[in-house]
Amino acid sequence: MNNEIEQKYMELETLKQQVMQLNQYKMEINSRIMEVATAKQCLEGLKDTKENTKTIVPIGAGISVDATIPETKQVITSIGAGILIKKDLKDAIKTTEQLELNLNKQLKDIDNNIAIIEQESISIISEFEQLQNKNMNKDLKKNN
Repeated sequence: MNNEIEQKYMELETLKQQVMQLNQYKMEINSRIMEVATAKQCLEGLKDTKENTKTIVPIGAGISVDATIPETKQVITSIGAGILIKKDLKDAIKTTEQLELNLNKQLKDIDNNIAIIEQESISIISEFEQLQNKNMNKDLKKNN
């Protein structure tokens, strides 16, 4: 009987680890959503920006450089593997909107998976408690 209890305990621990991993993934997706929202906001700001406008561009660690925006109708975007292409500003905004939708869908999927795991956990906890009660009753009968 103790073996069954240990097995249920291990199942619970596995589910707990899965929830922790999913929550970590949610944090990464939320961070990505914020990054995409910032990019979208910057792209929206370019709509009303005149060509050859001077600006300050942050490059990281609190450091910025002076820059001039030579063109505002197209932007350079990464398509992966270090490949950059020029893209129409409107298309770049649509891309960020689609990316936001995809990321939000991923969040919903993760929340659904967490809910399923929580239901599994509740079921296992119930089984775990039943096994413990059987063990205690068995021990009480031995002592009487």
